[in-house]
Amino acid sequence: MDIAAIRNRMRSLRFWRRKDPFLELLESAPLDDEPVTEDDLRSLEEGRAANRAGRTTASEEVKRHYRERLGEATSP
Repeated sequence: MDIAAIRNRMRSLRFWRRKDPFLELLESAPLDDEPVTEDDLRSLEEGRAANRAGRTTASEEVKRHYRERLGEATSP
């Protein structure tokens, strides 16, 4: 996705959000101007290959995992 597409997506998200602090943080963050390295490209391809192979984790499972960890951290 190019920068113009990202900016357009962010504009459309503004319509749907209701004062979401995380989206406000994303909108105010500077764009990454670092060049993409060969290591970056390899990592992206590894992730895409894992996704194609079905080696994924459902977002609900990730949320549950971190809720449990946070619960353990806040327990007396």
